[in-house]
Amino acid sequence: MHKVRFYNLKKIINMEKLQKLTWLMVLLVGSSTSMAVAQSGHALMSEDGPESMLRVGISFEARGAYDCKNYYAAPAFGPAVVPMRSDVDNKKRSLFDITNATLNVEKELPLAGGESMKLVVQADLRENVALKSVYADFKGFRVGKAVSNFCDPDACGLVGGRFVQVRWQHQPSASLNYTLAIEGAPDLVIYPEVEEADRATRGLQPHKNVPAVSANVRYEQGASWHVQVGGLFRFLEYRNTNTREDIYIPTYGVSISTALQLVPERSTFSLQGVYGQGIGNYMADLGALQKEVNAVYATGGDTSKRETLDAIGVGAGITHNWLPELRSEAAYRFISTTDNKRSQDAYRYGHAASVNLFYYPTEQIRIGTEYLFCVRKNIGGEPKDAHRVQAVIGFEL
Repeated sequence: MHKVRFYNLKKIINMEKLQKLTWLMVLLVGSSTSMAVAQSGHALMSEDGPESMLRVGISFEARGAYDCKNYYAAPAFGPAVVPMRSDVDNKKRSLFDITNATLNVEKELPLAGGESMKLVVQADLRENVALKSVYADFKGFRVGKAVSNFCDPDACGLVGGRFVQVRWQHQPSASLNYTLAIEGAPDLVIYPEVEEADRATRGLQPHKNVPAVSANVRYEQGASWHVQVGGLFRFLEYRNTNTREDIYIPTYGVSISTALQLVPERSTFSLQGVYGQGIGNYMADLGALQKEVNAVYATGGDTSKRETLDAIGVGAGITHNWLPELRSEAAYRFISTTDNKRSQDAYRYGHAASVNLFYYPTEQIRIGTEYLFCVRKNIGGEPKDAHRVQAVIGFEL
């Protein structure tokens, strides 16, 4: 089989050094401006004008939840993590946890010729502090770690993931823009997994983490509505150590999404559909099952037929502002996979629905309650459902 050479973004961009440099930038910027930020509250503006603005913000959210049925009060909630055997004793049905604690830093750096570069750092402050995003925007380019270009941030959230990437965006008109990117991809897994001590003896071995190519085209009419079509393509590469053969399996994903204001500044409807092969790590619910979904299936032995997982997802949501201080959202999603000769306890499909009501005493603070419901069906066995009621409080400064 013809061998193709690919370059690994993880080797080109040393993430450990990138994190250290980013934290050094955050500490230097923060130490030199902390007093001024405390006085201004949100942003700093130097005498040079808006291009020298520094913005520092913090978002925080906590919740208390009670699981009504068939669930072990765990932070994650969704079809992928529904236990298929009920907790007979129901010993753990409530929890309190921090769902979000994020530091956001944005800095505009003036450059020669009237140009500027925007630097963005987002850090997760929970437990072990970790970078969520760190990137620079300049002349339509984005370089760094950010949300996948395959994602539509204004749709239903069926697709996501943060990866090191080089992205280029072009806007030929006020309504149309398109974006191309090369981005790092999740590590390949050969399923079913075996004990770690036995992995080296197996014929099939994950080989290189080949970067993905992503693109999207977006047409919008201001805040009234938009339509976005996105695509993702990558090779899963692994090696048969017995025959010394490098094997490449192409995988891809396509998505289409839209958001429409039903009532201006009151109601917004969003809809998204996704289909893909071997891209489960990018999809809601399936991302929690990466041992099953970002995979090559070695069915019937190490050297027999290899397959990737096909998955399809549909999501819809509607948000409504009842009053300036009172808002609610209802959402639904469905993710289905193919059989692919997997084990009987592997994920087959799932439904998830939620509805909430939030009160905003200010634009920065929200307090509310939410009901969540989900169903999981494995390849074998009956579907199981789970229910949760939770109270949420959060702020964004």
